Amino acid sequence: MAQRTIHYLIGELLLNEKIRDTNRFRVGNLLPDAYEGNGKRSRTHFTKKTLDPDSGRAVRFCDFGEFLRMFEHKAKTDDLYLGYYMHLVEDACFRVFWKENGLQSRINSAADVELLHRDYRLLNGYFVERYKIKNETFPLSTFDCEPINQIYPFLLDDFFREFDLDFTQRCEGTTTFLSGKMVDDFVSDYIGACKDALRRIQYGEPPLPSETFTW
Repeated sequence: MAQRTIHYLIGELLLNEKIRDTNRFRVGNLLPDAYEGNGKRSRTHFTKKTLDPDSGRAVRFCDFGEFLRMFEHKAKTDDLYLGYYMHLVEDACFRVFWKENGLQSRINSAADVELLHRDYRLLNGYFVERYKIKNETFPLSTFDCEPINQIYPFLLDDFFREFDLDFTQRCEGTTTFLSGKMVDDFVSDYIGACKDALRRIQYGEPPLPSETFTW
């Protein structure tokens, strides 16, 4: 749900949290979005449905617990897998933020989704200037052999070519759903939850329950 540059920004803010291999972490933190075609997002993001215990209605959540069950040892020892896990947590936080700000009900059609993606493109320049971020990801020469490809045959070359453009292309116009201030609020409101989720894995503590974050 969050755009690539938001994930990258959160990832950069987490690098001081005892991240050992910054490049593997950066790649992992972007990896779930390196898919192509409709219907693949739920696969790479472990999206599930459950019933809200209060309302009884169906809600969705990112089952990052399932990811940990698949790659628990890797998430604790390899920053590529830790970065992937954090992407799922970041998306779950963003979805909750989206719902809390009354935006979830506003995206009702394919045209609305396209406007949202346009917002993302318009805001890329804001993030680059506001947070002084630059693209410091590098290819992983052995990526094709990584067990993480069991989830999906990730399309890294195409993805990172497009990602690099997020830092260089500039679009003109006015956003429809999101603003820079809203994303600033998201970062300040949820960076603590992201750091907590990260530290729990690093220190062998019980992970955050996936269903804490539903939308």
